[in-house]
Amino acid sequence: MTSSRRRAPRQPAHQRREAILQAATRVFARASYRSAGTVEIAREAGVGEPTLYRYFSDKKALYLEVLRRCGDHILDEWSRVAQQYPDPLQALAAIGAWYSENVREEPDPLRVRARAVADSQDEDTRAFVRYGYLRAFEFVRDLYATAHRQGLIDEEVNPEAAAWLFMGVGQVIDSMTLLGMEERLDECLLRDIDLLFARALRPRGEERRQGEAKAKEEEPR
Repeated sequence: MTSSRRRAPRQPAHQRREAILQAATRVFARASYRSAGTVEIAREAGVGEPTLYRYFSDKKALYLEVLRRCGDHILDEWSRVAQQYPDPLQALAAIGAWYSENVREEPDPLRVRARAVADSQDEDTRAFVRYGYLRAFEFVRDLYATAHRQGLIDEEVNPEAAAWLFMGVGQVIDSMTLLGMEERLDECLLRDIDLLFARALRPRGEERRQGEAKAKEEEPR
């Protein structure tokens, strides 16, 4: 009797491993770690279950690799985007725009991360989630620190505090995406959020100069 399960064509080892990871991401996005089974992951990848164990020692190892990749993808893309902007504040605005668009177009990694937070009572899972989150935070903090050194934000602004606020906006984007409220995250709203950050962080002397210039323009001639 012929099996009805769809089999993937034979691939080089690195391609097969990649296919398994992509399949596992889709499965872990729609089911918790505990309820997702290796049989389901193998079926999603189009391979036999024993094939999984040629690349990963067990389901936990596969799951943790999926979590690591989700975090690496964000940082890799943030680095790519930031390199296009010599101004760190412009880089941060572009990173925020990329992130909002990415979670809308590719929500599975976000769903995996959200489920991982729910499963964070597991020590290994918590360590991976915490590590990835802190790496993202440190990337943002370093950009704010650069802006601080360059005099682009007020000298009294704490770059670490600014970074946590930036990450908090990311959490709002995550929640709205998971709740199916993406339509409320339009370009106008994101632009207004950027404007709020810019106004709150700008050097006070610059704000005073802008106010004086505006008042002068409004003087009767």
